[in-house]
Amino acid sequence: MPGQGCEEVERDGVNFTDIVRRAAERVDGHFENGFLEGELLPAAAGEGKYEFRVPNAILRSLVMSRYLSALRTELSTALGRSVEVNVVVDKDAGGNGEEKRAPKAAEAPPQPSPKPRPARGFLRGNLKKDYTLDNFIVGDCNRFAWHAVRDVAVKGASDYYPLYLYSASGLGKSHLLQGLCRALHRNHSHLKISYISCEEFTNEFVASLRTGKQQEFRDRYRNLDVLVVDDVHFLSTKKASQEEFIHTFNALQNASGMLIVSSDAPPHEQKEIHAHLKERFGGGLVLELKLPDYETRVRILTSKLERKLGSGALNAAWRKLVEQIAACNYNNVRQYEGALNRVQFLLTSTAEGGPVSMDRVREVLNDRRTWSFEDCFEVISNHFHVTPEDLKGPSRKRVLSRARAFLILLVREKLGMPYKEIGRKLNRAHSSIMELEKTVRKRIAEDSAWRREWEELEDY
Repeated sequence: MPGQGCEEVERDGVNFTDIVRRAAERVDGHFENGFLEGELLPAAAGEGKYEFRVPNAILRSLVMSRYLSALRTELSTALGRSVEVNVVVDKDAGGNGEEKRAPKAAEAPPQPSPKPRPARGFLRGNLKKDYTLDNFIVGDCNRFAWHAVRDVAVKGASDYYPLYLYSASGLGKSHLLQGLCRALHRNHSHLKISYISCEEFTNEFVASLRTGKQQEFRDRYRNLDVLVVDDVHFLSTKKASQEEFIHTFNALQNASGMLIVSSDAPPHEQKEIHAHLKERFGGGLVLELKLPDYETRVRILTSKLERKLGSGALNAAWRKLVEQIAACNYNNVRQYEGALNRVQFLLTSTAEGGPVSMDRVREVLNDRRTWSFEDCFEVISNHFHVTPEDLKGPSRKRVLSRARAFLILLVREKLGMPYKEIGRKLNRAHSSIMELEKTVRKRIAEDSAWRREWEELEDY
């Protein structure tokens, strides 16, 4: 384990071993379960520059993707100034305080590296930019699943076929899978990787039958190195799609590819799924993600707030609010994050017109909120990073069209406001409002990315 058996190393009045330990704890929760291995030292280049030396390129990729931000934060905090940390490969690097190995008496001159072949890999899929392994918070609720995914990301291979993750909705399956896809693509750029929801897989298969392009569909998914399928329970009752999935399953396995899936239940509890498919799922590595405990919820909410406000903005008052939210009795992480969104909205909104009492905060946490049109406006503006004036204006930019459509649906769902009144507030004919609502409801029903975005907005 990183740092075990090492002397404490101090330079510039700072305990570097402790910096590494705290960075690992910030990311992994517990130092002894982390994978931060290397040597932190001042760089020769000048003041404010430091190097984290690792023995090989694989560890460099892992540190760059997962720990670099935490190292910078902890070192900057300890020194009281901004610093720059670069991760470099040094084959003689140990952990902090570990003696370097003596150089060999005579070494052969380095041989020229073979010319690298151009990468043939790709990453295909609709991934949320915030879903990375770097910001996935690890706790007892998900530690085994995270370790399994991390091993795949580092090695670029899996000892299990398939890797099967399951949990109730909103506990981090999609975050973990999408983070895995990003890390695999970064660490092993030659791999052909596809992330897809099972609903999208099924829709594409049905479309291929309708258009006579079954072979094109099969080539698209059977020639991958890594196929990641979210919400595989969507196959339930769809016999033709299940049959196609079994063939895809077999083709990938025969070609030594990887299959990683998620679902809402363990394989044996899947209803209306072919027995052969359930048996194949159960023959892999099956891991559950559970509801986080209080301490992990605090770290999840703190991490989310730090990404929004910056780590320096979290004062004692914010931390107390985070602890209060984490103590609430919600069913999944998404609901805790929704409660945080509501409190942040309450404290930063101009709608309250003055100081906010703790009773008002408790009311919001109990989800007794009374919505107004202005509330809906502000939620959509914050979520899509647009202004109310943009939403009322004539522009038809894609982000504005999408934001307006969700605004109309939010107003209809929360307030039941008539189309004519919504049209008046948005400077549009009521027929346009009706058409936009119809369009957004259709997209939510057919497109899992739109549906996930709507679920996030509902949780404000």
